[in-house]
Amino acid sequence: MPIKINPKPTFSGTVTFIEIDGGECAVDFTFRHLTQLQLADWREQIDEHPIADSLLEVVLDWGDGVLQDDETPLPFSPAEFRRFIGAYQPRGHFLAVGYVRALTEARVKNSGRSPAV
Repeated sequence: MPIKINPKPTFSGTVTFIEIDGGECAVDFTFRHLTQLQLADWREQIDEHPIADSLLEVVLDWGDGVLQDDETPLPFSPAEFRRFIGAYQPRGHFLAVGYVRALTEARVKNSGRSPAV
């Protein structure tokens, strides 16, 4: 299978959150791809802005795993995303780590190398 010089501009990944009751919840996200230099810049500035704003630079959508109080899927929007992150402080951390992990795993899979290389 041939490889393109530039990867697709978006990719999907699943992030696991540990909620306040200790339960785990997995949510599918659509992320924006960043180059290595862009990722380094993003990681350097992530603490200079509200975490939700920094994450909105790379989070484009979520699947059906984020629910409203009536248990129906909550459509993604920047406002709802900020509400989701603000409702429980550790979510921002879980999502930032999950993004970097998903991006790294996608790069390893695309390179054909083992993760240890």
